[in-house]
Amino acid sequence: MTGRTPKPRPRHLAHDTSSFIRTGNVTDADEHLLLRSTAGEVFASNPSPGDIASLGWLGLLTSEDFGGEGWFPVEATLIAMQGGQLGTSSTWFMSALAAAWVSQAPETSAWTSPLLSGELVGSYASAPELTAAAGSVSGTVDRLLSQTPPGIVVLDGPEAIGCVAVFLGQNGARVDPVETALETERQLFSLALNGVQSHRIQGGSQPTLALLAMVLLCADTVGAVGRAVQIVTEYLAEREAFDVPIASFQVVQHRLVNLATIQSASEALVLRAAASLAEGEHKAERLALAAHAFIEGRAVQAIDDCIQLAGGIGFTWEFPLHHALRRASTNASLLGSGRSSRRRLAVAEGRSR
Repeated sequence: MTGRTPKPRPRHLAHDTSSFIRTGNVTDADEHLLLRSTAGEVFASNPSPGDIASLGWLGLLTSEDFGGEGWFPVEATLIAMQGGQLGTSSTWFMSALAAAWVSQAPETSAWTSPLLSGELVGSYASAPELTAAAGSVSGTVDRLLSQTPPGIVVLDGPEAIGCVAVFLGQNGARVDPVETALETERQLFSLALNGVQSHRIQGGSQPTLALLAMVLLCADTVGAVGRAVQIVTEYLAEREAFDVPIASFQVVQHRLVNLATIQSASEALVLRAAASLAEGEHKAERLALAAHAFIEGRAVQAIDDCIQLAGGIGFTWEFPLHHALRRASTNASLLGSGRSSRRRLAVAEGRSR
């Protein structure tokens, strides 16, 4: 940022990403491509939380007043999309979201710095069954997305409780890896809380952060769709039937075009939603809900179509389409369904109560 000492970068980075940290909305297509290319190099090296922290990515959603980079949803969305494209195991944006949340409350702001440095790993989850009593919370979360066991978790509870932050290094909090998860590329944890001290987070940006969490998961899913479309397109261009590439058959071309259209539309939707959130536009909620409803309603089916187009090999574990399918399915189960977003969108537009 202007006036700040640049953060040190790991040696394996070929580009300096500081040039992208200018405004909350990246508009130049060449800069989009360069940022995604840089993110691709980072994720290909299997970065640790510390590596991600050294780039400043964990602070893309946190005010400079608390040691962050500012408010940059578009940049975060582009990076998340590339992570899904490459199947990274990093869940960096969950820590970034947690840091942004805890920085808003005096009781939890001390956790911001260790989250931004990667010393603590954070996560965020919907917890509709959470119960509260005398400053403590109890309940379970079946699927918590985190690269390593998180130290801080922000839980979006029922309306009467709201958003709470919990430090998991205390009695009554148990975090266990989910051994039988559908997910194959990232780690999921289960969380059990029994009378654990919590801190309620009350701030005007809470709804915005909740919407951005949805957009970032959608961006990861869009990346997974792009990966699947690329894999099957390359495969069909090389595979021959009757001495010609299978991709040359008109019926196959039509299906590939449909898949490419879904991918392009999904990218446009998440980036537009992120830009609207970056600018604080009144329509940001509707755009985020529309993006979520569209993507979660089509992404899994699109990747399944890729498996079908690949023929027999598409159903084997040796062919990597399954990983993208499982990733997209996991994302779809974390923060509400496409149906719930359509319902919320109808309410936001005054078409339902």
